[in-house]
Amino acid sequence: MIKLTFYSKDKKRIFGTREVKIPPNGLVIGRGKNCNIQVEDPTVSRQHAVIYFKNNNYYIKDLKSENGTFVNDKKVDETILKPNDVIGIGKYLVEFTILSPETVGVSPSILYPIIAIFGVLAILLIVFFAKPTSTLTGLLKIDSDPQGAEVLINNEKKGITPISIPLKEGSYEIVVKKDSYEDFEKKDINIEKNKTLDLGVIKLTPLPSYATLEVETTPTNAKLYINGEEKGLTPYTVDKLKPGEYEIKITKSGYEDYKDKITLKDNENKTMKILLSKISVTPTPTTSYGSLSLDSDPSGADVYVDNKKIGKTPINSYKLEVGTYTLKISLTGYNDYISKVTISSNSTKNLGKIKLLAKGYGRVIFDLGENFADVVFHISDSNNKERKFKDKLDNKGKFEPIDIEVGNYSYDLETKEKITGIFEIKEGFITIIKNTSEEPTKIPYYNYKP
Repeated sequence: MIKLTFYSKDKKRIFGTREVKIPPNGLVIGRGKNCNIQVEDPTVSRQHAVIYFKNNNYYIKDLKSENGTFVNDKKVDETILKPNDVIGIGKYLVEFTILSPETVGVSPSILYPIIAIFGVLAILLIVFFAKPTSTLTGLLKIDSDPQGAEVLINNEKKGITPISIPLKEGSYEIVVKKDSYEDFEKKDINIEKNKTLDLGVIKLTPLPSYATLEVETTPTNAKLYINGEEKGLTPYTVDKLKPGEYEIKITKSGYEDYKDKITLKDNENKTMKILLSKISVTPTPTTSYGSLSLDSDPSGADVYVDNKKIGKTPINSYKLEVGTYTLKISLTGYNDYISKVTISSNSTKNLGKIKLLAKGYGRVIFDLGENFADVVFHISDSNNKERKFKDKLDNKGKFEPIDIEVGNYSYDLETKEKITGIFEIKEGFITIIKNTSEEPTKIPYYNYKP
């Protein structure tokens, strides 16, 4: 006779024990109803393995199961079993124990008729010699849902449900056991003589079904959270999880958080292999600076950069980030000077001295070319012919800007054939005379680039 003790994979939980004698054709273990030991586990085949006794040894043989049979963590096809060997079948570990040696010798086909003959003789002798006595027994009837549960009376095994058990008058304790179900216990069962006590159908309560989750990450040693609760560092296995939905979160310094929702089923063994993504670090751009210097004529004018006042002229090496800015120079009684200025890295933009244009004035510039080099010119008021200005062009036919009050003017050039022309002075504008035969050009004075 042998004993098989069924454990969970971590051996922290015992599902039950079976003490059985090996049948002549072997003890078949599997999920099918015709097996000697029925195991309710979808990972177990209908006929998974058989234990048999031969040549004074116990053997186990895999019956071509889908998920294999293991002995002491090694997959086997057929091997000898030794006391305390651990068999792996589906989600169970089964400890093998020898309680008493198996009977070996006479063939059952010969032995059974002999036993039957002696049994009949024994009964006849008992009937012949026994004295008449009153019946002191009652009957206990037990069934279960599902059937096939083991019944113990005062810790003594009596059989499998459904069952009727004759018992002497008295009080008893019964236990009904079945794999994957909670034990049913009932005390103080009173049996009366010549009466039947029918306990009816005992509804057995299934044991809670659990799932197992194994989490592996690359790299390892990441923190695992399940439903917000920290579990440990990966790789990590969580067992005894009830079927249902779970929120998974994995964190590791330097890597993006991993989040997911999973659903676990009854008796599911789920493995998650997760590749964590590194956090991409954008380098902080370094700021480059340059500087701005300028003066004005007259000085003391307010200077603005992008509408922010930075001081009064003269401005010396004012620090600015690299870029293009709008510069404004403002002084009471003068037209604002507005211009774009670009600052380069590690250099100073020096605008020199900027001549401001008084209000009520415009500016005239002669730029006639080398054909008019060193020619004397006159500027007169067109209305009263009053001469306003006399000077000589330079060797390139140019003359520095001349600030004149707003109005209409004429000019003449002292060439062989006297050349004359007219032009208008507009406030805040520069009038540029480049060709004596064309209309002079007018632009805002701050837009002029010599």
